[in-house]
Parts: sequence; C-alpha cells; structure tokens
Amino acid sequence: MKKLFTILFALQVITGTLFANTSSGTCGDNLFWNLSEDLVLTISGTGAMNDYVFSSNKAPWHDFTDQQYIADGTCGAEGNESNVTWKLTFDSVLTISGSGAMKNYSFSNPWYLYRNSIKSVIVENNITNIGDYAFHNCSNIISVTMPNSVTRIGQNAFYYCYNLQTIDIPTSVTNIGMAAFEECNSLTTIEIPNGVTMLDYCVFEKCQNLKSVYLPASLTEIKSAVFRNCPSLLDFIVDVNNPNYSSIDGVLYSKDGSTLIQYTAGRSGNFKIPQQVTTIGSEAFRNCEKLVSITIPESVAYIGYQSFSECLGLKTIICKSSIPPTLEIMEMSDEMFYGVNSSIPLYVPKGCVDVYRTTTGWSYFTNIVEDVNEGQSFSITYLDKHTATIGSEDVVLNLPEPPVLVGFTFQKWVVVAGDLEDGITIQAVYQADVPSAAPAVYTNPANPAQKLIKNGNVYILSDDKTYTITGQNVK
Repeated sequence: MKKLFTILFALQVITGTLFANTSSGTCGDNLFWNLSEDLVLTISGTGAMNDYVFSSNKAPWHDFTDQQYIADGTCGAEGNESNVTWKLTFDSVLTISGSGAMKNYSFSNPWYLYRNSIKSVIVENNITNIGDYAFHNCSNIISVTMPNSVTRIGQNAFYYCYNLQTIDIPTSVTNIGMAAFEECNSLTTIEIPNGVTMLDYCVFEKCQNLKSVYLPASLTEIKSAVFRNCPSLLDFIVDVNNPNYSSIDGVLYSKDGSTLIQYTAGRSGNFKIPQQVTTIGSEAFRNCEKLVSITIPESVAYIGYQSFSECLGLKTIICKSSIPPTLEIMEMSDEMFYGVNSSIPLYVPKGCVDVYRTTTGWSYFTNIVEDVNEGQSFSITYLDKHTATIGSEDVVLNLPEPPVLVGFTFQKWVVVAGDLEDGITIQAVYQADVPSAAPAVYTNPANPAQKLIKNGNVYILSDDKTYTITGQNVK
C-alpha cells in the first residue's frame, strides 16, 4: 500500500534577486517539489523520492542554495537607489552598504518577504539615514550595528523588532522618528546619545520589558506617548546638565520640578506627588496598572489629558486641594480616569465634597468623601497616669496614610488611648469590599505582619507598628 509522502521544509535561506520566479519540478515518479518566493520548499505526492548524489546527480533545488549569498539589491534614496545596497547572507546577516541616505519606505521594504530569517543587521560606515519602516516587523532581529555616520533613525524603523535585545544608538544621531522602537519588547535599557534634541511620538511605546532610560543634556522636547504602556519601567536617569528635565526618585519631571511629566509604570503601591508640583502632564500615569494609591497635593492646579487613564489597579485617590484641579478634557468627561473604578474613594478636604461632585471630570467618581486623615478633630478620654484621674480633651490630629490592603477599603482612624503629652495611639478601621467573601482574619500576602481582624461589621488593623502620634488642642 502506498503512503502519502508530504514534506514542508521551512528553509533558513532567503532569496531575492536570485529567486525571481517560483521554481518547481519532479523528484520521484509521483512526487513534486515547489520552492516558493516565501522560502518554503514543499514536496508532495505519493511514493518514494529519487536518490541523489551530491557530486553529480544533485537534488533539483540544490542550485538555489549553492550561492555565496542569498539575496541583494538597492535601497538608496538617491536616483536609481544605487547609492545604498543591501545583501543578505546565509548566516542571517543583513548588511547595508554604500553612502548617503537609505530610502524611506511607507511599509514594505526590499527584504520584507524574508524578514523572519534576519537575525542581525550591520549598517556600514557612510550611511546617514536609517529609512522609515526600514526593519519594521523583522521580529527575529537580535542585534543591530550602526556607525557614527548615521544622523537619523526613521519613523517605525525598528517597529516590532520583538527580539531586539540591545541597541547602541550612535552619538552622531540627532533625530529619532515617531514609533522608531515601538514594541521592541526585549529591550531592557535605552541610552539616548547627547545630540538628540527631540523624541517623537510613541518612540518607545509598548516596550514591555524596558526598565531604565537615560536622557542626555541635549534633549529639549519629549512628544506625547513616548513611554506609554511600558509596564516594567522603573527609572529615568537625566543628565544633570539638561536644562529642561530632571529625575526625582526615578520619576521624570521638568527641570524645576513643577511639572510631573512621566511616572514609572513598573512601580507598585502608593505614590505621593511632591509639594512643588503644580502640573501633571498628559498621560503621565496612563497604563500604570500597579499604582494603588495616589496623593495629589494642594499645589497641583492642572492635570493633563488622560493622565490617569487605564490605571486599573488604582484603589484610592487623595486630593488635598479645596479647589478641584482643572482636568484637560478633550472629548468625554470620563476620559481622564478611563478604566478606573468609579466607586473607589476620592478623599477631598473637609467641606469640599459638593464642589468635586459638580466639577467636570471629578464628578466621574461616586464615592467622594471628606479626607479623615487631615486635621481631624477628636474628643478623647484617658486616664492621666500622673494624677490617676480621668481626663478629657479635644485635639486635632494630622494622621498618617493608612496601609492599602487589596480587597478592603480604609474607613477611618479611631483613637485607642493616650494624651498630647505622652502620645495618642490610634487604630485603622477597614470595610471589606465583598463582606460575604471576607475571612474573619485577613493576612496581607505582601506583608504577613499586617492582619485585619473582624470586629462586628468592620475590620481592625493589627500589625507590627504602633500608630502613636501627637496633635494639638482645638482652640
């Protein structure tokens, strides 16, 4: 009984000018072969394949792999494009040679058909321009070598070079185009050379593993979305001589610290915006899914477009200003906090709930409450240890930020004991987000010392800290 004999060879070889036409033929009584332009050798049919001898009776497709290189062509920007040439060799190296600028492409480039076989790119000296879309979607490129003659990296030049692990941008480069390195998901660090003055839109957007970025003294402008949706980003390092930008604890600010330009999405937990900040830049916190709590000081007067959009992990917002900061709204009133749960608590100063509820953008939230941590008045009763008598006093306490615990919402601080002389001990009270599913004792996985113990309908925080603070008498 004859067996069906079908083979698909996904060759690591590539063709260009060598394989101008699809090649095919027979390789057995009932077997056929076909070598397509997309580099697949298909053998199909039934029965036995012919025997071949390397030295004399070669396989009919052998001549196609018996070359010193696989494909070549021109890719220059001048005249007939011959000022710059390209060659692809069997070791998966694409070499760009010549002088002057590479051609800018709108999508497809001469080697696009063979993109999956390119693992390394060498741009030789005297090339001045890496063309638009030059290597886009070449997802198997691991390394790129560029000379100091290159002054421009075109838009989308390395878009979706998913396996590109490192890139040494030459010091000669002054211009990096829009989305040039978008979705280069294997990049972990980037050093922008001194000489680059502007980063165009979306240059490093969606670089999933990018952790650290160095910005030089020469940089004067960063367009929007340059670092959008970089979920591993932890640190901006800014040259101290840069006149426009600065880094504080790894977060990107304007030189004077008055504008928060870009938060680092790889950080988790709580963040307090520094007191000197007056403006939060557009998309500054966008896609920061690990951000749990944000404190906005009273100094902030303006918050740019979609600054907190898609902060999916945000559980608490504390806004210290009695006048709601102006929100830049382009189209929809909920776009500033798109994706944020509208029922999370928004804490505002005493007496300011109504004004936040009626202000565009802030009215998105349904749980706007007075900030119980700021200047809260308490009447406390205590046993005076010096006179052994019961005493009482009215005090105003400036309370600490409560720990953020997943699945629970902070309600208030309560006074346990103490006086102004010896300190006042307080406890944090929480409410379970889903009471029916909450255990009697909840242990915080991130900090096992923190436990919530059920007490009636609420939970009391018990941890390794004693919250003892001081206050002042109410006048």
